[in-house]
Amino acid sequence: MMSYINFINRRTISLKKNTILHILCRDNDIMFDSFMNSNLFNKDLFNKQDINGNTCLQVAILHNNIHIISKLINHIYCDKDFLSKKNVLGENAIQTCINKKSLYILKMLFNSKYMCKELLLMKNNYRNNSLQICKNSVMLKYIIDSPFYTDELFNCYDIFRNNILINFAKNNKYLFNILINSIELDKKILLHQNYNQCTFIHYIFRYHPDQIINIFNKPFFNNELLSITDIDNNTPFMYIINFDEFNPLLLIHDTCLIKNNYGQNIIDKLNNHKILYDRNKIIKSANIIYNIMTKFYYFNILTKYIK
Repeated sequence: MMSYINFINRRTISLKKNTILHILCRDNDIMFDSFMNSNLFNKDLFNKQDINGNTCLQVAILHNNIHIISKLINHIYCDKDFLSKKNVLGENAIQTCINKKSLYILKMLFNSKYMCKELLLMKNNYRNNSLQICKNSVMLKYIIDSPFYTDELFNCYDIFRNNILINFAKNNKYLFNILINSIELDKKILLHQNYNQCTFIHYIFRYHPDQIINIFNKPFFNNELLSITDIDNNTPFMYIINFDEFNPLLLIHDTCLIKNNYGQNIIDKLNNHKILYDRNKIIKSANIIYNIMTKFYYFNILTKYIK
């Protein structure tokens, strides 16, 4: 077997950036077990971080070295402080695993005796906690169903004051639906506004208009959500940009009449939107609305398109 001195000489360039332990964890080296039982191994080495701030555990997670991960999290030197160590991105071992999208490794970490809620609540450099950075539906459900889940995860927000509902409403409607179907959401979370004073409803209207009716049918829905205005006094209705998916039934809601700082409401936008310059679309939309809304005061605005 190669001696440790020869091993060190072989990895001279790598050792300028990493410790021997980091290299073994990265390469899944056959010498890992022997090294861990040698006199060269100690607690200080176990806790060292590489040039990217990664612990030996994070390096093993990044390279999917299951055997080494198991040895590290069950080692006597492993504790809460070790699992809490952050790399240059501000990520602890749990967040590194979530970004790696490995459910198997996440389960290993959650089974560690030092796993706790505080590790999930820790924020990276963008002020995102573990739930906020999760982009995998199975992992998201696993975290929510775990004993380490806490409602505090929803009360955190990133550098733009986006909470998890806003982030998922903007970026992933599938994960958003998992959230709203799995958790009882309180009013504070639902009404949270980011730096643009937008709630999650604003972004649902903009990016996923096909989900609007579904939101209306949820037990947490109330008219207050539709009356909240952003920094330009836009209601969620004003965020609709894809009129191909626009449901005319939404126009029966009183809050669609609220005007923004430019004096427009959704009816004005519907009449003037460039997509509706296609006369066939105008007539189709107007006829649907005509059939269900003849008693509404803005009927006259729409009838000019009807032949």
